[in-house]
Amino acid sequence: MNNERDKNTEAEGVLTELFAHAKPRPQPPAADTEEIRRAVFAEWDAVTGRRVWRKRAGFAAAASVLLAVGLWVS
Repeated sequence: MNNERDKNTEAEGVLTELFAHAKPRPQPPAADTEEIRRAVFAEWDAVTGRRVWRKRAGFAAAASVLLAVGLWVS
């Protein structure tokens, strides 16, 4: 068990030293960044928008069934 902990500590030390020597990557132009951000958000809205609609439709159907059963019983 201690041997495993020593390996993890050694690996962390090696990674820390490696990252200390690494230079940051150059940043893309602001226009490219904004275009990518808009594309990602548009895709996110397209994917999650359908999911939200289905969820709301499911809740509406369940509420309709409960209402119908409640009116039928009373």
